[in-house]
Amino acid sequence: MESFAVGAGIAPDLAKFYGGRIQKALAAPALSFEAQQQSARETHQAMIDQFGDEAPGLMEVAQREVRLLSRDYPDLPAILERTNLGNDMHLIKSLIYRAAAREMKARGHKVP
Repeated sequence: MESFAVGAGIAPDLAKFYGGRIQKALAAPALSFEAQQQSARETHQAMIDQFGDEAPGLMEVAQREVRLLSRDYPDLPAILERTNLGNDMHLIKSLIYRAAAREMKARGHKVP
């Protein structure tokens, strides 16, 4: 997973961080459906608390980014669901940043 993330343009330190989190989460028992639903509600509320009316659009950006990444790594959605990392605010913000950086590059801007 880490090498895939680096190949997808994710910073090596962030790829290592999430690779470790995914391995740790896969080693633990899966969350119950109810616990996953509660986590999704909490994440949704946290997005609204932080981003207000822009939250739904930003969540869609993150979801589109997962779909793009899934072209090269088709197991990604299942891994995010199994590990509940799809509800991780840090990951969601990283996906949003990745999409924004790609858009800025496409417009000819230099992105760090």
